[in-house]
Amino acid sequence: LYTGKIVNFIESSDHSFKTQIEEPFVSIPIPIDKHKTVEESLKLILTPQHLFGNNQYTKPDGSKIDAESHQKIVESPPILIIQLARFKYNQSTKSREKINSMFEIPDKIDISDLLLNNKGESNSNYTLNGVVVHRGDGNHGHYISYIKNPNYKEEKEGRRSAFSNPSYKWLRFDDIDVSEVDEKSFENESFGIDSTGMSSGYLLFYLSDNYKQEIPLLSKEKVQFSSELSLLINKDNELYLMEKSAFTSS
Repeated sequence: LYTGKIVNFIESSDHSFKTQIEEPFVSIPIPIDKHKTVEESLKLILTPQHLFGNNQYTKPDGSKIDAESHQKIVESPPILIIQLARFKYNQSTKSREKINSMFEIPDKIDISDLLLNNKGESNSNYTLNGVVVHRGDGNHGHYISYIKNPNYKEEKEGRRSAFSNPSYKWLRFDDIDVSEVDEKSFENESFGIDSTGMSSGYLLFYLSDNYKQEIPLLSKEKVQFSSELSLLINKDNELYLMEKSAFTSS
């Protein structure tokens, strides 16, 4: 579901040597420093990289040459993971820093320009389905997950579901706390524009428009557990309820 293939084309400056290297990927890292949107950063994949000086390309025989390289996606996965480069190393301070600048995450993206062969059945159009948010700085922090409410469209049509408010497009998972949030609250925390200046999107999960299989968040089927596991779950739930109610008035 998450694995794609990317090919790296390499050609020497004098055009006497050409090669291509194909390798799998499970996520695509993109820079955000000095960039504002996912689409803008994705275009950098198409920008040729010049390999010279201390960064010359090493041929199979061990010799080094000046060369130019560029990348294309050979196979795009059903679920595309994009990693935002929120962290960098500051050479002056010798410390890891986080980039909390505002970065727009679109609901839909088209990666057809990045594909080697953009055929009709290829995964080129994607819709945002989830975001992992990092809250903190370059040295420590906490992760929060957002998942698009799978019943959102059903709710707008008036059908009852586990999450009944039609204005809540996103489900927010913060450890054991799960809440429903609207689009504005989602953007404030994932775009890097919240009031604290500490929360921002880190991992983006895009679902291909060609991928027809449903990914249910809540199963309607009853899950069967062994008696031993059921006992452990019940004990854990009892401890949790006791902890939460220990200081409440009765």
